[in-house]
Amino acid sequence: PVRSFALLVENLVLFHCHRRDLAFIGGSEMRSLVANNRQRIAAMRTAQQRMVDLEVEAANAAGLFHVEHTRDASRAVVTMCVAVPTWYRFDDEETPEQLAEQYVDFGLGLMRYSGVRPR
Repeated sequence: PVRSFALLVENLVLFHCHRRDLAFIGGSEMRSLVANNRQRIAAMRTAQQRMVDLEVEAANAAGLFHVEHTRDASRAVVTMCVAVPTWYRFDDEETPEQLAEQYVDFGLGLMRYSGVRPR
């Protein structure tokens, strides 16, 4: 579950860097969608969050993560990742891949993981 968690975080950051404009619209313009589309997008977001939740809960249950409030911690990590398009620009010093690696480290730190970083 630790590797799956890391890959999910990496994926979220890379998507939100490489599809920055689309991700920004998806994150900031939900209010502008008609009800059916808003519900569909909200359901996809919930499913995405649940993927991360499941890995956090599994790693915590296995004694690999040491976080008391798994759902809150999981939500914090996903929120951190989906906020990337609000500030990231490709002319920054870090590439999307470098940023994703840093965010995996941030996420693992938030989960109080002390093992070897999965590759």
